[in-house]
Amino acid sequence: MQMSHVAIDPDAQRASPEFFKSAMRTLMGGVCVVTTRQGDNVIGVTVTATCSVSAEEPLILICLNRSGRIAAPIAEEGRFGLSVLSENQRSVAQYFARSGEACEPHFVWDNDCPTIDGALARLVCVSQHQVHAGTHLILVALVEQATVLAGLPLGYANGSYCTVAPLREEINTDPALRKAPELRR
Repeated sequence: MQMSHVAIDPDAQRASPEFFKSAMRTLMGGVCVVTTRQGDNVIGVTVTATCSVSAEEPLILICLNRSGRIAAPIAEEGRFGLSVLSENQRSVAQYFARSGEACEPHFVWDNDCPTIDGALARLVCVSQHQVHAGTHLILVALVEQATVLAGLPLGYANGSYCTVAPLREEINTDPALRKAPELRR
């Protein structure tokens, strides 16, 4: 494994933004698209800052840049879709990461909420808590509906898209890792 070192000031009270960004780029994240309505239009953004919070009360957490065009509509509307992209949906991720990419995403309307067709998981969410932290808005949301498909997720690490696969020995021993039919709740 090749390691790169970034010099920091040992007397600094906190990491510089550049050093912090370099450190966080090493953290692989699942690639998701957050979508909502704005008038008659669907708007969305690609995110990797998502995680589950609770299963008994199905809650998720997402982080959105407050200067992005989707944070204010979601904060006002309260409802949004979260689509966990599959390994073959890189073009969808790029489309919502930068406007102008050559992709026309297809939407599925789950419970009157836009989500991405073909995503491994499509969640319909309602914001429960909002926290302003630095440049971002942290949302904790209740999951009203979830649809799950089989497949491998799209990931992002070190500035590149990637995918993950279970270790071969786990595939052979864990029946849950074998292909599953579509699940819906």
